[in-house]
Amino acid sequence: MASNEQAIQNLRNKLSSQLYVEGAEREEHMNQFNNIIAQLALQDINVTEAEKKSLIIRSLPKSMSLISTVVSATPTMTMEAIDALVRRDIESEKNPNNQKGSTKTTYCQHFPTHSRKFEPY
Repeated sequence: MASNEQAIQNLRNKLSSQLYVEGAEREEHMNQFNNIIAQLALQDINVTEAEKKSLIIRSLPKSMSLISTVVSATPTMTMEAIDALVRRDIESEKNPNNQKGSTKTTYCQHFPTHSRKFEPY
């Protein structure tokens, strides 16, 4: 039994220490994150949406601070919407001349109750 508890604690530690590395593939980061969540679920450990969002926010680099702010300010945002914002931000980073996908200039269609445009400070 103690071995199982240790394994669960190791998974929780791994989940809370996950960091997105600048330039790394978003899919790799999200896949690792979701894999740990799935491993915890196999142990009958539920990670709430609020915990997932908090962990994702903490794992993002400073260059994605706008996403962290938007996610923090929008308690109803789903993990799917967060994933879409991260993907869009990384795509705009890869194609700086194409501001169409930039989080800074995108209407937040992921929020049913929000339609205003987010601008950088």
